[in-house]
Amino acid sequence: MAILGAAPFFMALGVFLGTFNNNICFSDVVQSVAETSATYAKQGDTKVFAAWAEKIEALPLYGYETDCSAVEKALEVAKRGASERP
Repeated sequence: MAILGAAPFFMALGVFLGTFNNNICFSDVVQSVAETSATYAKQGDTKVFAAWAEKIEALPLYGYETDCSAVEKALEVAKRGASERP
């Protein structure tokens, strides 16, 4: 009976930890986009910056259904691809 009484607590804890991990992931993604954008902007090469902007717009963002690990992977590919001349 005690296990059944504790089940809601553990379910809520699981939801909280999952949300916490996603928030940390998205914070890392936002920080990476901001830092990389600043780096490309400081270079002054508008073609590279435009290529970077296109890569950011193509990130797989779907609101609450977004898979953060997929965004992280796409961001790494975008970082490598944007520095190449379009």
